[in-house]
Amino acid sequence: MDKTIKNVKKVIDDGLELIDDLQRVRQKLKNANKFTITKHIGRNFVGDAFRGYKVSMVNKSIERAQEKILKFDSEVMRLQESLANNIDLPYKLTEFDSCRSKLKDITLRINMRKKQLDVENAIKQVKTVIRRLVFLKNKLEYENEKLKELEKQS
Repeated sequence: MDKTIKNVKKVIDDGLELIDDLQRVRQKLKNANKFTITKHIGRNFVGDAFRGYKVSMVNKSIERAQEKILKFDSEVMRLQESLANNIDLPYKLTEFDSCRSKLKDITLRINMRKKQLDVENAIKQVKTVIRRLVFLKNKLEYENEKLKELEKQS
């Protein structure tokens, strides 16, 4: 019983670290959404290279977030499988080819903002899982105390 409580506490701590990491990823995605320089560069090969760099930066950040979420998800799955099903992974942007029209540029920016929202949803889902794990930890501690009291009375 004590080992299970320790495992739950460890997973809760890992979840809190994951939230911090996901918030950093969200901030990186927010910074990647700022396209102030592309107004001056325009829709030519230089602008396409800059946008390609932004897309690859977003995809790298999402890939790191996916790895961390999967690690946390596997730890949660060891404790309770039903909790692990609550976490959705953010997915990467499609490969960038060129952005020679305003419509494609707007679509790219919208997709990048969607990725930021995906990460925010993952943060909310991880917080929900942590709340349930805290409830489970409290329940296990209560049961452990009751067992100790029964042993003393016997």
